Amino acid sequence: MIFFGLLLTAGRFNDQYDQTTCQECSENTFSDQIKAITCKKCEVGTITFEKVGQASCQNCIAGRYGEECFHCKQGQFRAADDPQAVTCHDCPIGQASSETGRANCAPCSAGKFGSNIGQSNCEVCSLGQYALVPNQQQCKFCATGTGTVRNGSSFCTECPKGKYSNSQTSYSCQVCAIGMYNSQEGQGECKDCAPG
Repeated sequence: MIFFGLLLTAGRFNDQYDQTTCQECSENTFSDQIKAITCKKCEVGTITFEKVGQASCQNCIAGRYGEECFHCKQGQFRAADDPQAVTCHDCPIGQASSETGRANCAPCSAGKFGSNIGQSNCEVCSLGQYALVPNQQQCKFCATGTGTVRNGSSFCTECPKGKYSNSQTSYSCQVCAIGMYNSQEGQGECKDCAPG
């Protein structure tokens, strides 16, 4: 619409008399009406995506938040369906986010766990412990007579002949001491050798 030589559209304003053109609203401000004398600032969690002359502001995309749509930090996320882009959320226990600007957190894989909220990385199960399925909050100890061969295991195996495991060994298979033996797999203790 043209009125007295002025182009009257949303996204513009004029705060002075006797002007022949309206000015465009600056970045992260908007005007949703014609004949505006000022532009309004975008609410927290919305921006104009580096454009001027806008009639409205848009929500920050997933993984971003705040006045300038900052990237969510490591260990945090903001989902695309989150209507409020004011803040990010901490990753729940059992999940982590090692990158910034994430829309979700990844479940800790088998052999790993997340014991706190807001973790940027999952922790690895220690020797003698395992996490069979993803998204675990802690690792489980192997049963007596079983153990793991490395950190970050998703299962336990029986201790081979000549080795054993129990709570004293933190369920990590250990070699039988001198003068002791195991002729079977999966044992919780070693037997004394016979005299001679």
